[in-house]
Amino acid sequence: RDIPLAMNVINTLMVQMSGERGGNTELTILYQAINTFQEMVQTRCAVAQLGIKGRCGRSYFYDLPVTVKEKYPDNFLTRIHPFRAYVLCENAASFSDRELVNALNSLLDANRKLVSGGADARIVLEQLVLDTARRN
Repeated sequence: RDIPLAMNVINTLMVQMSGERGGNTELTILYQAINTFQEMVQTRCAVAQLGIKGRCGRSYFYDLPVTVKEKYPDNFLTRIHPFRAYVLCENAASFSDRELVNALNSLLDANRKLVSGGADARIVLEQLVLDTARRN
């Protein structure tokens, strides 16, 4: 949600990655963002399945009873490290459902623009930051 920081990160990543891989740095950055937002949606679904209301504390997943893990063996939050589960929940909770949908639509739009090759990559990524960081 920190637009100046996000713009700085994009610039830093594009500079650092420009000499690596010989590929599309902007697509690498975009795909990481897509993965992050897909993970947030997956987390929201996992939270709903576990019946977590509101935000959970740092120790919530450390103290999760074994019976809950056994009841929901396919819930990915019960299978990952407790601190990672907590961080994912915090990140997912910082976006409303509508904001997540809008972010996924913005990611799709950015993907189309970058893959078609008709747009300036930096501008596409900066617009993506503006679209996803703003509160809807």
